Amino acid sequence: MTRPSALGWPRRWVRPSNGSGPGEPPTPGSMFVTGGAVAADAFESLDATGVFLSGTAIEEGIPLGRLSGGVADGVPVVTKAGAFGTPGAIRKCIARLSGDDEHE
Repeated sequence: MTRPSALGWPRRWVRPSNGSGPGEPPTPGSMFVTGGAVAADAFESLDATGVFLSGTAIEEGIPLGRLSGGVADGVPVVTKAGAFGTPGAIRKCIARLSGDDEHE
């Protein structure tokens, strides 16, 4: 039986195919995840072993880092707890990851 993800979805739904083989996750160019359970499922689906923090933050409590291990090794990632950040925090996160910081 497939163990459900934190969202209650079967893991096979969390691990979509990128066309290279069944159950192989696509490799993102960058990632923004919010909520610890969602982050854990996303990182697990990519076989990541951790996140190396860069020492910088988008806002206080919203770190910028890179995934370690798995198919997305080295991919930039921002993790945001649901309760952290200003009303524009998500926009700032996406801008930073897309290289469009000047529009923060």
